[in-house]
Amino acid sequence: MRERTFRVPTARELLKLQGLKVPEKITERYILGMIADGAFEFAGQNYPEAVGKIEDLNGTKNTMVLFPPSFHVPLNEANQGVKSLSWMLKIDSQENLRKSSESEVVPARLTREFLQEFNVAPKDLLRAAIESSDPYNPQVGFYWMRSRGQANAFTPLGAVTAYEMKQMSEQGAFPKAVAEDPHFYGTNITFKVASRTEQGKEHLVPLIRMPIQYSQSRKDFSSWINIANHSTNPYARHSGEEHNKLAESTIIWSAPEIYAFLEGARVLRETEGNRRIYRANPFGIPTEEMVDFTDDARLRCLMLKRTGDGFGLDVLYKLQINRLLMSRTAIKGYDSCWAHHGQKGQLDYLFKPDSPSRN
Repeated sequence: MRERTFRVPTARELLKLQGLKVPEKITERYILGMIADGAFEFAGQNYPEAVGKIEDLNGTKNTMVLFPPSFHVPLNEANQGVKSLSWMLKIDSQENLRKSSESEVVPARLTREFLQEFNVAPKDLLRAAIESSDPYNPQVGFYWMRSRGQANAFTPLGAVTAYEMKQMSEQGAFPKAVAEDPHFYGTNITFKVASRTEQGKEHLVPLIRMPIQYSQSRKDFSSWINIANHSTNPYARHSGEEHNKLAESTIIWSAPEIYAFLEGARVLRETEGNRRIYRANPFGIPTEEMVDFTDDARLRCLMLKRTGDGFGLDVLYKLQINRLLMSRTAIKGYDSCWAHHGQKGQLDYLFKPDSPSRN
């Protein structure tokens, strides 16, 4: 990731980053000239075509992918789609329970007993959900239902960013999360996580019911269902008009909350060794190719936007990037894009401070 503060760059900054000429004012004539010169390549008309165009950027220079306005979604519509879960992929549907367990007899909703009986791990449900998803109409993220009826939801971009935060903190490029108490209280712990966008600001992230076990057992397969956070991060709050329409509330795991989840494993290791450890992780680790793809979506893609006198340029925002990541996962397969393991020293590709592509 180039921006240590995770600030969304402007279209002008991205053009300069790619070594392209940038006039004082970006006009429709400038855009047409860049298309004619081959500096801009159209993304296509659908998400699989766009995924292919971004993949083709690998190894090239001074080229960007240009998305037509048809990919644009109004912000209020995007927020409602995410927080109401209508744009999220349900990993614990009955179809996915049948696929992951290879059993025709499944419960009406996800239970700990089901996961334990059939040894179903989070990655099994995520894989099953992706296999039945549509890369042409991709969702924005994943969710599952907790035992008490609340939903836990997260996006692929949130997961990528969280692992970047983790790797950056280990290299001293981002503040480490600080535990209010250096020990877990049962399976609960509270962290202070530095804001990614506002220097000096922190989010308080209480984590509840972390997937901790004393020793390996069948509970390893079910200890993750009821994890929760009570974060002060506004992106993870469960408020808004769309939530008032729901009978069940939603717990959103954005990047700071997933990063705190990962830091919980570190604190546990430092304070208890191998006596108690995390036994499950529902947040997939992006492969190196997935991180490269994410960076290209962030830094080498632009959106055509209509202006009063023609067309201008804008960056891709979280919704478009998340849909691209979901579409790529559906095309390539879950295991080609995400892992659920990884030891220290194996994830250096998530942050390369000396690399021109991710500095």
